[in-house]
Amino acid sequence: MLSTTEKTKQKREIPILSSGKTKQRIAVYLLATVNVLFPVFSFAQTFEVTVGGTGSEFAQSMVQTTDGGYALGGSTASYGAGSYDFYIVKLYADGTLHWTKTVECGSSSYEVANSIVQTTDGGYAIAGGNYPIPPAIGSSYIVKLDAAGALQWKRDLVLEDLGCWGGIAEIIQTTDGGYAVVLDECLPD
Repeated sequence: MLSTTEKTKQKREIPILSSGKTKQRIAVYLLATVNVLFPVFSFAQTFEVTVGGTGSEFAQSMVQTTDGGYALGGSTASYGAGSYDFYIVKLYADGTLHWTKTVECGSSSYEVANSIVQTTDGGYAIAGGNYPIPPAIGSSYIVKLDAAGALQWKRDLVLEDLGCWGGIAEIIQTTDGGYAVVLDECLPD
């Protein structure tokens, strides 16, 4: 039986708006309580942190980490080799910056880290893809970072045969230490 209030977590896209040559802002709001009978969301601003460079950045996914902090995955045009590259931000629990990591996944197109999960070894698995202008076929990527943000490995998953032109929408770590993903932008035959 459902109680009238439940604690829930919801994945929220956290936009970081570009404002010329100023740094970008991430406002983090934590969901407090959801009333099941009368769906009312209550938010309290915990902190606001400025992250980024002179280009455009945005966050697509966020996870609370075992140390009480947060890890965010998204994209950056300020750093990296391509027009947009994977951008991972690690924050302490109070919102201060711990580290950032840019990962170029091998293309010059729009690369986005859509999903991030903390792994059992304390590191991070990040999944996403590059999103070229159709009819070009994109690629899907999984990137593994250690707890300090150092790149351990990256994999390019070629999914053309499945009719997928985009990236990976979501990643989880499975109980056997592997990964399961949900694909993005797959078209039926």
